[in-house]
Amino acid sequence: MIREKAKELLNLLNQGKGCPTLFNNNYYDEEVKKIIEIATNECKSKVLLSNGTTKQYESSISIDNIRDIIYQLLSEKNTIKNSLVRELTSIPKKGIEGILTPVKIDKKVSQEGIPYIDVEKPLPDNFLSIINKNEKTKEQFIKEILTPYLNSVCKQDPKLSKKHFLSRIFSFKNRKEITSQQLQQRCNNFLRENTDLDEEKMRNASTYFVYNLLENPYIKEMVISNELNETNIQVIGQQKKSGYDGMLQNMSYNLLDILQIVPSANDGLKELKDIYANLVGTLQSLSIEPSRDPKLLEEQIKGINKNINRHRQEYYAENGYRTRDVGFDGKDVGLLRTEYVPKAMELYSQEMANLLETSYQMTEQEYIKEVAKLHFRFIQIHPFPDGNGRTARAISNMLLLEKNNVAIFPKQNRPEYISDMNGLHYYANEQYMRGLYTDQSICSGIEEEKVYKLEEYIGIKCLDKEDLYKDRYITEELTYSQEEQR
Repeated sequence: MIREKAKELLNLLNQGKGCPTLFNNNYYDEEVKKIIEIATNECKSKVLLSNGTTKQYESSISIDNIRDIIYQLLSEKNTIKNSLVRELTSIPKKGIEGILTPVKIDKKVSQEGIPYIDVEKPLPDNFLSIINKNEKTKEQFIKEILTPYLNSVCKQDPKLSKKHFLSRIFSFKNRKEITSQQLQQRCNNFLRENTDLDEEKMRNASTYFVYNLLENPYIKEMVISNELNETNIQVIGQQKKSGYDGMLQNMSYNLLDILQIVPSANDGLKELKDIYANLVGTLQSLSIEPSRDPKLLEEQIKGINKNINRHRQEYYAENGYRTRDVGFDGKDVGLLRTEYVPKAMELYSQEMANLLETSYQMTEQEYIKEVAKLHFRFIQIHPFPDGNGRTARAISNMLLLEKNNVAIFPKQNRPEYISDMNGLHYYANEQYMRGLYTDQSICSGIEEEKVYKLEEYIGIKCLDKEDLYKDRYITEELTYSQEEQR
């Protein structure tokens, strides 16, 4: 069963270990693949939607590469391959490609018993601070690396090549030609002289600086444009020089200013920790055997959300729920008032426990409908500061596993999922919202006639049980009256 497999995987991570090699097909069976798909689709990623457009859900990493990363994180190899590191460390908005090198990870367990990873950064975080350590190192770097590089830039650009033509003829710097390989070697020598970095990190840093930054069209064009438009910022205390040599100096300082606003490539590696935390949270939620005791069940729900938001506990009240009113579309209203959340969750947990006790009496389709009702109801309560959608999906799987089912909520269909949920929000009228904290049978009665689109979404798109709905007209849209809309 998936629950047992999730426990097994979580146990390995709790020991700081990984699974047998990816090529062991006996271990990576269909159940493990489903677990990986659930975790993959809950991660931030970039996806190709069913309508053919691409959408970023808080990340520029493709969902296929997220899946590949999860396989690597689960493996016993403790490395992330170079093609994935390249995407993680790229800066798409600046057109800057990432570093092409494997990255080592170290699986650990916190004092609280939560698995996490340390990531060995391939680059120093403080490259510019090394250059700017003092005036001597800055001048050394400008003289040995930036000036020769910018001399080549000036020669290649038709407009810059015409500036200061006469002084260029007599400039000693103009006679020096330098290749990218020579620049890289000079960067290496500079780092060796001014840092205690190991050889691998020096090589990574110098390669990245020369090929990914200096040779980047965005950065190069910015330096050229600033010089042509004379928007370079003069350095305080430095006398602005004239002529060709002065232009190279001004461009050097301007380039350093531009590089200050370029994010560190290492920043992208933080996503590895987020993906691993999401994987652990998925395994934890799938491992839970739901209690039939409503009070214990409520604590299990809090535990699921805490695992999802383990680094944001300062946003929670003492009772484990949110501290202020929340809503959709940037409005601080629209969902259940904060003061009613504890009672609503008490009743919600009781409804969950009732469903678990009576599940054996239901057909598969009837059970999926009840799960859909509770899924929507949880979203309307919205008890936590963050992660309510992920928690709702985890609760749905907790319930579905009781019938040996597990739902994969595909990210490429997320707009349809959101649309079906939004369609239901119109029916959450005053009577429904009051029922959440007084009598949830009122909510169930309203949901009974309206939840069919979400039920079909879960049954068909998430559980792949289209046969259950083959006799139903599944394209019917939700309709509502003006009174219901209010």
